[in-house]
Amino acid sequence: MDSIPAYRRFWNRISSAYQHEHDPQIGATPRLWGMYSIPDAHLHALGDITGKRVLELGCGAGQWSRAFAAEGAAVVGLDLSEAQLAAAAGAIGANCYPLVQGAAEQLPFAAGSFDLVFCDVGGLSLAPPHLAVPQAHAS
Repeated sequence: MDSIPAYRRFWNRISSAYQHEHDPQIGATPRLWGMYSIPDAHLHALGDITGKRVLELGCGAGQWSRAFAAEGAAVVGLDLSEAQLAAAAGAIGANCYPLVQGAAEQLPFAAGSFDLVFCDVGGLSLAPPHLAVPQAHAS
């Protein structure tokens, strides 16, 4: 947990450049996994999320969250970085959803709050797994 302030500073510093470089790709086509942009339509990793309560850990500018909200999910986007959350707030559009600042290893939600907790190069990529995975499982 000593790394939380350092990761927050890092993402606040690079957020604008990261979104400038990557949003045209990951924001244009929803549900693309990872740096190789593999469509979820090929992987079927998440299935139908209509009507489900979904938490995106490390939502960044909310590309996945926006897609899920448009598909009828009750989405919450969580990110460590104020700058990333500002990018998400600026891109939300018509399908509003809550944005929460927090760390994957210290989730501020009650047990059983979500039907699906997921991450694509977000909160679980940087957080210590022995802390973050149980938090995600409980939420």
